Amino acid sequence: MALISTEEVQAGMVLEKDVKNSHGQVLIRAGMELKDRHLTLIRSWGVTEIVVRGEEKPKGEPIDVSPEAYAWAEGALKFRFSKVSLADPVMQEIFRQSAMRKARTIPI
Repeated sequence: MALISTEEVQAGMVLEKDVKNSHGQVLIRAGMELKDRHLTLIRSWGVTEIVVRGEEKPKGEPIDVSPEAYAWAEGALKFRFSKVSLADPVMQEIFRQSAMRKARTIPI
């Protein structure tokens, strides 16, 4: 079982759990092999993560970002996030995503 971002979802993957919208309505049932039309549906309903069959991907920075670039991006963003609590898991994830995005924009 693997929890993945809908940005990484590909046709042919098989759902481990039902995909639901923000109101709890089932959009696609578990066990369904995803097709292109399912990907469009998932994204149009604002679903951000789904659970598919397969191995869990290791957490951490993607290979395409160097540790130096990520460290620089973290430092560059600290001021912007200085008024929020990075102890909050939601803010931690927003900070991590922001740092990854910024790190991808700098050539190191």
